[in-house]
Amino acid sequence: MTINETAKPTTRKKRAPKAAATLKVDTTRNADAAEVAELACNIVSELRPADRVAVLLAMSEAFKEAADDAKQDTLNLAELAGAKSFRTPLGTISVTQKDAPIRVNDAKLLEHMRKHHPDAVETVEQVVPWKGKALIGRLAAIDGKVYDTLDLPKGTEYTVVDGTVVRADGQVVEPVDFAEVGAQPDPYVSWPASIEKKSAQGAVRSWVRNELASLTSRAIEASK
Repeated sequence: MTINETAKPTTRKKRAPKAAATLKVDTTRNADAAEVAELACNIVSELRPADRVAVLLAMSEAFKEAADDAKQDTLNLAELAGAKSFRTPLGTISVTQKDAPIRVNDAKLLEHMRKHHPDAVETVEQVVPWKGKALIGRLAAIDGKVYDTLDLPKGTEYTVVDGTVVRADGQVVEPVDFAEVGAQPDPYVSWPASIEKKSAQGAVRSWVRNELASLTSRAIEASK
């Protein structure tokens, strides 16, 4: 085993996905609004889980953009009308203006306190930021303990014997005493950038713009 090898992830129980229809996407061109509407409204429940992730994320991004535009229009109207709220069939939409924050200059505050309240100033020991960051950046977890890879350069061969790391040259490597391995984080789902993602986002954004009036009207009717 070498320091640059990756440990196998912990086995997790997985729920078997329901059988789903196969989705075939032509990525050589942009889908038109009708295709996206069919994808989003008619067969989304039949897609594989990963397909639904992509479709619904694209839709949520498009709707967020539309909501942000609507919020700005509401702010503009509130300023013109001098209004602070608007009643809608779905409830009241409020326009809130917070007070400007007070920003403190820490260096000048320290200078002020030294001059006027010296008893309120204390000396604090701390690690030099860039040195601490460099050390933390080279830590590695091995068999549930944390080690400074300065003692295990990349490519160094080692074995773990009874919880102790021993290099191929016989040197025992001690774990650090200021860090520990935390709980294994849960896996998460992401949608990395790609040509297909960009195309889908553009198509869904176009569809949302074209169908927004109809969708909002139907939502209002459904809420009654």
